[in-house]
Amino acid sequence: MIPPTFDELIGASRRSNVELHVESTRTTSSPKVGRISNLIDAWARETAALRLIVRGINPDIISPVSIVRIDVASQQSRVQSILGMVPFFVIMAAFVCGMGVAVDVTAGERERKSLEPLLVNPVPRYTIVIGKWMAAVLFSATGLVLVMILNFFSLSQVPLEEVGIVFNYGPLEIIGVLVTTLPLAFFAPSGQIFVGIFAKSFKDAQAYLSFIMLLPMAPFFFNMLNTQDREFWMKFVPMLGQYMLLTDVVRGETPEIIDFTLAGMSLLFYSMIFIFGASQLMKKERIIFT
Repeated sequence: MIPPTFDELIGASRRSNVELHVESTRTTSSPKVGRISNLIDAWARETAALRLIVRGINPDIISPVSIVRIDVASQQSRVQSILGMVPFFVIMAAFVCGMGVAVDVTAGERERKSLEPLLVNPVPRYTIVIGKWMAAVLFSATGLVLVMILNFFSLSQVPLEEVGIVFNYGPLEIIGVLVTTLPLAFFAPSGQIFVGIFAKSFKDAQAYLSFIMLLPMAPFFFNMLNTQDREFWMKFVPMLGQYMLLTDVVRGETPEIIDFTLAGMSLLFYSMIFIFGASQLMKKERIIFT
């Protein structure tokens, strides 16, 4: 709302108030309010500078300091701002691609009544569980690699040079991504097999594992909302350590070998815990006959 005396006050080099009526509960109006406020502020600064010039005063006297922002981010770091979703897709692929096999070799076999004849064979239960695990790992690792290759191939076809960004990934970067993500292909199926054993049918297992599919989203949102520096304990958190390493590799940085080792070994350790628990569950009659 512009007051009726606006022209008179401005002509007399006096201050005039302009009312900007805003409904704060409407989030869609925030960008428009910001643009209008910036335009009014810019006009006010220009008018103030002209008033000083008319009076023979240098306008710089009211602006003793000006900020010049210089972007020192490397080209690879700028690429990371665009490739921020690639680690999320790669981690998600490890969970999605092996889930069908993990469900079928646990709840699927219980539903088909083929699990009991399998366990009659004179072999340790842990060898059976490891065999099922390796089958799921094969599909998980294959899907993970394919998703990574397709992501990089698709991004290489995008004309990022038009916005001043160079997409350049060589063998070292690809090896770094593989070393970081392959432990996920062991971790995800192990947890899915452990959960799938509790399901009585294929549909039950799908319902249980639908909650597990939310886990890959946790490190993505944590890294997005985290305002503190990375701490040592984060390397031992499943998927969080891998997500941070993937982010560093995509940015063009080279993490220490110990970081890859700790993150990978922690995932393998958690995987063995799930496999051990699944082997122990296979020895219980209520898991087999119910």
